[in-house]
Amino acid sequence: MKLFRCSINQVRKVLEGVITGIDLGVVSMVDELKGLLPKMEKVYDISYRHEVLGESVANREKIFSIYEEHTDIIVKGSREVEFGHKVNLTDGEE
Repeated sequence: MKLFRCSINQVRKVLEGVITGIDLGVVSMVDELKGLLPKMEKVYDISYRHEVLGESVANREKIFSIYEEHTDIIVKGSREVEFGHKVNLTDGEE
């Protein structure tokens, strides 16, 4: 948890411009970090609540993929839980 908090703080410093000397070649990475920072904070919060405070975090609050937000838990009967994308396919007469 300490290492993850340090990483989040480093990302925040980069985005706030505290760390200087950023090469223009990494500008696209900085843009990506802007989108990832809120997710990093949420993952940290969920982990802290579960591991440190001992809370049971509801699945609706959890992040299953930081890159694909629509990833969800797929439960099919008594089989193992899978992670993926839900697709609803229908078949009709037309």
